[in-house]
Amino acid sequence: QSTECVHGRVYYSDPAEPNAWQVFNFRDVGRERGETIQCMEGYKDTLFIGTNKGLHIIVDAIRFGAGDAVGTYIVSPISDSVGCDSDWSMVNVEGVLYWHYNNSVYSWDGESLKNVGFPIHGLLTPFAGKADYYAVYSVVNIPYKEIWFFINKNGGTYPETVYIYNYAVGKWSVMNDGE
Repeated sequence: QSTECVHGRVYYSDPAEPNAWQVFNFRDVGRERGETIQCMEGYKDTLFIGTNKGLHIIVDAIRFGAGDAVGTYIVSPISDSVGCDSDWSMVNVEGVLYWHYNNSVYSWDGESLKNVGFPIHGLLTPFAGKADYYAVYSVVNIPYKEIWFFINKNGGTYPETVYIYNYAVGKWSVMNDGE
């Protein structure tokens, strides 16, 4: 049995045997387009997956109306033009997912994909490669209804810039190092 990592592949266990991982219990996510998984989040009764090139959800085939066997899952695409840069940038706030991708911030509420970062598009740092995986991370400031996206543009120990999104009113603010 191979221990090779297969990019774009998600393995799952049988619901009747949650501790047994069968070699054939998997779903490929975007592998035909050369996608690699960058982030995953359990979302409602699905698994939300962001790759370097797209977004997908894995759903129970019975609930999706595409099967009748318990433990059968299907991959359903959300977008083939928006992906995810880093698992560290994703947060779930009041049933809405937010994350960084390609110089912007996106949201998904289970129905619609939105570019909420459009007002600051271009200010957010793009990823240069795998070495920048930790360059963007986020936290939720619940009392103020804010998501803070920490950007480490120059590879230092501390972020140089924090982009703050108030999700209650849909407004952005910026805090630079030293403020």
